[in-house]
Amino acid sequence: MSTPFRAAALERYQAGRAEAALLSLGLPRVAPIAWALLAFSVVLLALSVVVRMPSFVPGVAVVVQGRPGDADGVYAALLLPAESLPKLRTGQPAYLDLGQDGARLRSTTVALEPDVISPDGLSSRLTLGELGRRSMFILGGPVAVAYAPLDQPSATDYVGGVIQVNVEVGARPVLALVPPFDRLLEGH
Repeated sequence: MSTPFRAAALERYQAGRAEAALLSLGLPRVAPIAWALLAFSVVLLALSVVVRMPSFVPGVAVVVQGRPGDADGVYAALLLPAESLPKLRTGQPAYLDLGQDGARLRSTTVALEPDVISPDGLSSRLTLGELGRRSMFILGGPVAVAYAPLDQPSATDYVGGVIQVNVEVGARPVLALVPPFDRLLEGH
């Protein structure tokens, strides 16, 4: 049987079909993988908007005997940046780092000073004495003051001590950690 095609052209045609068949057998389908990746990205974006992380205000605390309105008890006078005063409320969790060994105490704010206090006025307000003069170096500016009780047996051992504190002032979406979105989601 004779064919109207040349033998070389027929061989090239058959080799091309075999090569195409091998490629379709070996490669995965791109469209389903692309759709799955897109669906995963949408779910991840939705979760980053819905899931909220606590936000903290760091500061220092001075352990004092008593507080305004309650002379009994041992309290941590939480000295926080002045711009955090509008965010502070009574009942917020405060995490106090009590020592070098990593001991961490959870307390709750029970009282707030209504106004921002300067470092000069702080020593007289809290009756800190010499510690009040040294606190100017620690603070470097006006502070908002909140009080949290130290409810533990050895609390009097810490009176006069300066410790690190973090006060939980709210929560924000995880997406707010990504730089372009942090300004957009600032109020949430």
